Amino acid sequence: MKIYRIWHDENFRVFEPLNNTLENRNSLNFDGAVLKEWESIPLVASNYKTEKKLLVGDISFTGDVSSFLLNEQSYNILYPIIKDSAQFFRTESNYGDLYVVNVTCVLDCLDREKSNVVLFPSSERIMAIKEFAFSMDMIGNNILFKIPEKSKSFSFATEEFKKIVEENGLTGIKFIPLWDSEK
Repeated sequence: MKIYRIWHDENFRVFEPLNNTLENRNSLNFDGAVLKEWESIPLVASNYKTEKKLLVGDISFTGDVSSFLLNEQSYNILYPIIKDSAQFFRTESNYGDLYVVNVTCVLDCLDREKSNVVLFPSSERIMAIKEFAFSMDMIGNNILFKIPEKSKSFSFATEEFKKIVEENGLTGIKFIPLWDSEK
C-alpha cells in the first residue's frame, strides 16, 4: 500500500474568497470534524501575477491545504467513492459551482514507532513528522483520510484514490509520496 499527501499542483490556479477577509479564509480551514452547517462563501480564481496565465484545475485548492475544491466533473467522478469520508459544500465561483471538500475520515493510523517524529520536550505530543509510517490495518479500505496529528493540515490518499484521479485525467492536484508498505 502506498500513501500520498494531497497537494496543490502549482501549474494551476488556486481560489480565494471573493471577500478575502480572515473570517472567510478561516471558514475554509477544516480540522476533520463533521460540520452541522457551513455558510457558502463565493470564491474567485487567484489573480496573483504568477497565476493569472494558469488554468483552473478540476481539483483546486485555496490558500489553505486542509480542504480542497471539486468542479462539477470531478465531483461527479469522486463523490461516489469518497462520500463516506468527507462532507461536500456547494459554493459559487467565477468558474461555476465548486464543491468544498471537508475530509472527515480521521484515522488514528500513524505508526509512531516506525515514523520519524519530533516530540515537544514537555510532552509526548508530536511537534513534527519527518518520515511517515502507517498501520495498514487501521487504514482498512479508506482511500481518503486525515490523521489526528495533522487534522488541521493536508489530507492523505491511497494509491487507489490516486489511480482514480489519474485514470479520469483530473487536473490541479499532486500526490506527494509519503509511505510505501513494501519498503
